[in-house]
Amino acid sequence: MRSLQFVALMLLAAVSVGPSFFGQNSRGLASEDCINCEVQGSVSDSKNIESNISKLSKSLSSLTKNERIFADLKNKFQCGDNDFASISKSKGRLKKDQKYFIKNDSMYPETDDAQFIFAMNLPSEGRLPSSKSDKPFIGKSFHNDLLMVEKVYSDRDVVGFNITISYCSAFSEEDKKLIHDDRELKELAFGGISLDDDNTCGIFNDIDGAQTAMVSKKEGFFGSHFPFQTSFSAIDCDLE
Repeated sequence: MRSLQFVALMLLAAVSVGPSFFGQNSRGLASEDCINCEVQGSVSDSKNIESNISKLSKSLSSLTKNERIFADLKNKFQCGDNDFASISKSKGRLKKDQKYFIKNDSMYPETDDAQFIFAMNLPSEGRLPSSKSDKPFIGKSFHNDLLMVEKVYSDRDVVGFNITISYCSAFSEEDKKLIHDDRELKELAFGGISLDDDNTCGIFNDIDGAQTAMVSKKEGFFGSHFPFQTSFSAIDCDLE
């Protein structure tokens, strides 16, 4: 955090002194008979920088390790890259990730048992608290939608799974919004899932296969709901 504050301090300081550093007068017309302007200004600037750093620190979201991995993959796999093979077109990734959880049954403690848990239980919106963080399972669709599944622990027992999905937007040939930030996504269901902790890209495990279904709710009173399905598979590891 100290290093982060130092970087923020340098950035804010650069903004504060930037115009004068490049020979521009950011203060407009200044009075020539002001003797203590520079001293007062420097004190005021210092207080403003400290205030801005405090606000910046409070506003920064503390991402977990798995969330950082997921965020990096979202930046790497851009929506719209494979639109050439689709009728619908994407105009970018949805701002909001879909976050759900499924509770586990003690009868199914193994990773391979997840297929039964996901088949027998509908996901609920939200998150389950976990006593520890484990390597996530991540898969990708052809259109670069991303799915992350994390085991949820209570001591050594796996008591559930947290699910995060990042969908790409989708527009029809008539440029109508099919999957969009303006349309709420609801009713997540799994048609099947296969988690694999034997094959890994190092920082995450594979989702060998998964099928999801959701409903993109209509906007307002007009239009219609848009149900859609997505297939996910394992991500090829970078060998470079």
